[in-house]
Amino acid sequence: MLKNFFYFSVVIFLLACNDRPEDIDSGYSEFEVYCSPACYFFDSELGDDNNSGTNEESPFKSLSKILELEIESGSSLYLRKGRTWEESLILPRGSFYVANYGEGEKPKLLGSKKIERLWGQITEDIYFVALTINENEELGHVSKNGEVMTFAQWNTDLETTFASSPYESFSIDPSNNQIYIKESSDPSNHEYSYSRFPYGVYSEYSSRVYIRDLQIEGFSRAGVFMLDCYECSVYGTDIDGIGGAWADSFYYGAGIKIEESFDYGYLGNNSVSNVYGSCVDLSIYESGYLDETTHISGNEISYCGYSGIRVFYSHIENSGQHEPKKIRISETVVSDVGNSWSGNLLGDGIHIELDDATVQFLELSITGIIVSQNQNHGISVDGEIDELYISYSEIFDNAKSGIYFEDETGVGSVAKVETSLIYNNAEDGIVLNCPYCSTATVHHNSLNDNGVSNITISEIGDGLDIRNNILNNQANIPDLKIQDTLIPSQISHNCYQNREGMFDLEGTKYSTLADFQGLGFESGSASGDISWVSSEQGDFQLNENSICRDIADVFIAIRYDKNCKRYSAPRSAGAYEFLTPEDASSGTGTWCY
Repeated sequence: MLKNFFYFSVVIFLLACNDRPEDIDSGYSEFEVYCSPACYFFDSELGDDNNSGTNEESPFKSLSKILELEIESGSSLYLRKGRTWEESLILPRGSFYVANYGEGEKPKLLGSKKIERLWGQITEDIYFVALTINENEELGHVSKNGEVMTFAQWNTDLETTFASSPYESFSIDPSNNQIYIKESSDPSNHEYSYSRFPYGVYSEYSSRVYIRDLQIEGFSRAGVFMLDCYECSVYGTDIDGIGGAWADSFYYGAGIKIEESFDYGYLGNNSVSNVYGSCVDLSIYESGYLDETTHISGNEISYCGYSGIRVFYSHIENSGQHEPKKIRISETVVSDVGNSWSGNLLGDGIHIELDDATVQFLELSITGIIVSQNQNHGISVDGEIDELYISYSEIFDNAKSGIYFEDETGVGSVAKVETSLIYNNAEDGIVLNCPYCSTATVHHNSLNDNGVSNITISEIGDGLDIRNNILNNQANIPDLKIQDTLIPSQISHNCYQNREGMFDLEGTKYSTLADFQGLGFESGSASGDISWVSSEQGDFQLNENSICRDIADVFIAIRYDKNCKRYSAPRSAGAYEFLTPEDASSGTGTWCY
């Protein structure tokens, strides 16, 4: 999937916690069981809730046992590998470390239950079953033979609910907890399950809650839910099949859900898939905040209904005291958002939204990610961002734009898109609409065959700087489209494939580089044969005969070329430096940091 694009450096996130093992501060390596101030063990098969629970030989059976004990804050909870718990892990307030012990697969929290009752038949292809739902349970979705069925939102009656729904669809009447399915054959030949518990892991008003190396599957609202959590993390956890619960006139569902505050938070090396809403959802309301650094790194995210990663900041009280400072998203793969069992609720791969004009992110950094095949934008950013930085990323095959940035009120904002591959997006490769930006830079990117334009500058202040890019598109679709932008701007040292309609400035089309240069732009640029190795197969390295070789302006922020050489001589344009066979075989063609 990486298509020989980037070789990412190892990102280590340091958690400042004095009462945790030293290895947590060095990247979550393997370590021995740690029992200070105390530790508790759980085994769903061999455990007994009458045991002491304080050693591997005498484990508890039920996770609910935690709430019966007076567990000291800072304790560790260990779940035996290869075991399954059909219940939620509800943590008391405090600091806790949740991990595993033993041999085998990661321990599983399973929020679903097999439907044992016989299905009743209403019409030729509509079947139903009525279930008894306990006080702590909540219906969410239905699985058939282990796969979540297609969601049909309940709409007054069966006929309207399933009018346009395909076979293997389900719906739930929230008034009576009856499950309905649309099937082409007798459901007795298959195995069905329903999600019944709201949360896999639940924590509120706590600090230093570390969730590590679990499987969480089939819950109705969230795989992991953290309400107002300081210096908390979810690491190495697999989350699948989440959401669908009905409450307060709308449906729920997030893989990892954070509300109010997530100060010094870390979400790393998780796999999140098949989620009703957003796979990762940071929703900060009321007086909550995201102070200091929040880091999302190394995750694999797919088949979410709303967005792969959502950061939503709204209704801030005491603005200026708790402004979010840094959000970092790195080394993460996001794909197929909008293709979930819930359908396309939005479809952004990464969706960042500030809903309060008085608040600014001081820094939003997105680096080393792959975002593809999403049903809306690859990356969408809307709101006052003091500095947006997107780099070393591959963004392709999204149904709208690759990058869509809109900040219509932020005075002095800075937007940077650097050293990325952006191609085959159905609309624009990059859209920048930031009328008050002090700086908007687009450097060292390779853009190819984006459907509306490669780069659209909708509205920018006087700091536009487009340099060292390679741009190619289909005939009569502009590589560069600029409107409502203060002139002059720095546009130079770019490389274009010769064809008609390459430029669109304020609605006027220019079909050759010479025509555009006649306006005073594009010094040091070239047009002709770009000569990529194989753009059809996603290989955007330059052949030796490419006109884009050795034309880049060296006086910009990128320090090294792909061969790890300082820019003492001109480098090539675009996100790739040409590699000779000797370079490739000797391994000197990796990115340098």
